[in-house]
Amino acid sequence: MAQWADRRTYVSRLFAGPVSAAVGRVHRPTPVEEREVTGWERVDGALKTARARYDGAAVEEEWQEVGLLCRKVLISLGLAVYDPAGG
Repeated sequence: MAQWADRRTYVSRLFAGPVSAAVGRVHRPTPVEEREVTGWERVDGALKTARARYDGAAVEEEWQEVGLLCRKVLISLGLAVYDPAGG
């Protein structure tokens, strides 16, 4: 290819379609719907932090952090509803 414009067009065609759509979803994540607070302080705090990190995530490590925070939400929820008496 003799000119840069030809190369750009070629590369654009290679990455058009599904790849472009997938990259767009990563850079523009689906908005998360606002939820009512649960009343459980640890659960609500973890959810708030996870949402803030989700809104700003752009690279792999930041997305991994969101996953870890979601894990923390589930652990906090389990601790909030656990009844040691079994009832």
